[in-house]
Amino acid sequence: MQDTQTPEQFLAALPPRLSPRLVTSRVVHGAVGPPSILVTGCSSGIGLDAALRLSALGWRVFATCRNEPPAVLGACGVRVIDLELESPASVVAAAATLRALQDGPLDAVFLNAGYAVAGAVEDLPLKAWQTQFQVNLFSQVDLANRLIRSGLLSQGSRLVWCGSVLGIVPMPMRGAYAASKAAMEAVADAQRLELAHKGISVSVIQPGPILTRFRANSLVALLRWVDLESTDYLPAYAATVARLRKVGAASPGTLGPEAVTEALLRCLDASRPHDGHGAATEGAAAAVARCGGAARGGAGAAAGGHRCGGSQAAATVLYRARKRLMATTMKTGPAFRRSAGPR
Repeated sequence: MQDTQTPEQFLAALPPRLSPRLVTSRVVHGAVGPPSILVTGCSSGIGLDAALRLSALGWRVFATCRNEPPAVLGACGVRVIDLELESPASVVAAAATLRALQDGPLDAVFLNAGYAVAGAVEDLPLKAWQTQFQVNLFSQVDLANRLIRSGLLSQGSRLVWCGSVLGIVPMPMRGAYAASKAAMEAVADAQRLELAHKGISVSVIQPGPILTRFRANSLVALLRWVDLESTDYLPAYAATVARLRKVGAASPGTLGPEAVTEALLRCLDASRPHDGHGAATEGAAAAVARCGGAARGGAGAAAGGHRCGGSQAAATVLYRARKRLMATTMKTGPAFRRSAGPR
């Protein structure tokens, strides 16, 4: 759901029926009834779009929100759970609430919640780094672990992380966010191997620029943590703030949140979730979905320095984009005059 759409417009645009590819069959062995999923970060943007589309496709959806939940969630039958990822106690409470609401294991969990603290690495205080990692990684790892231990993620369940292309191709003024997403990639890779014997598959979706409130929230974080009167990077901040304040798409190839939902659906619908699945792709700002499993993707790792679910083409695109970005950064210097790029 785009932020410019009303709930009525969104619901009217949904397909009336499933395509043959996107079946709502249960993936948990022996389960009956509609498939179930937990989606984090559903106050707006990607999470809201995913929750509503999955509900319309027949899924039993649990959606977490840190703010007042959009009314359209309840109208579509989505069950809302309060979750503030900055608070470890809120994670404990959310997991307990889900256990009380869900009878049996979930078919899937989409760990989507997150935000970006924009700013130069040296300008961000330690508390900013701690908060960035708490929200984007630590609390979501804790949530996933609690669901696994309680049996809500079990044989046949699918765990999907929403990463970012910046976790592979970092850019100036996004160091903390890129680091949190790179760490998330490492966690997902470890989980993929560790959870194989439990029959739980692990996937990662790596969006490029997506049209949501992401930039607006990033601007709030920047103004919260960065002292613009004492920085050595004022020209870079001027460009960054202008970009974050821009209405509409700020980068070529910006996609709507439905592109990520489509990648999520491919991960959920795949008969072999360790195969690679791509979201809609626009040049270097690719939205690449990498679905977990055994150690596939050797060719991709050799070509791009990163495993992309066996997709050598995707790895090559990201590798070349990284080389171009690094070359541009060295040419433009500390002011980072080039403002185009991933969100």
